[in-house]
Amino acid sequence: MLTINVPNLPPIPETKLDLQENGFDFHAKAGNPAKGIPEKEYAFHLDFFAPIDPKVRVVTPL
Repeated sequence: MLTINVPNLPPIPETKLDLQENGFDFHAKAGNPAKGIPEKEYAFHLDFFAPIDPKVRVVTPL
């Protein structure tokens, strides 16, 4: 299980998750300039220790 905790994270498709058998990529811009929260960009790639089935996934927004 992996949790990505970014305040004011926009929903998918603005937040991009590319899940593959050997890892995944995450990319998003978050913030709310109208509320004085500057927009920041977040991105990373994570390699898995062993292959997974990318068709079996659960994405739960908080």
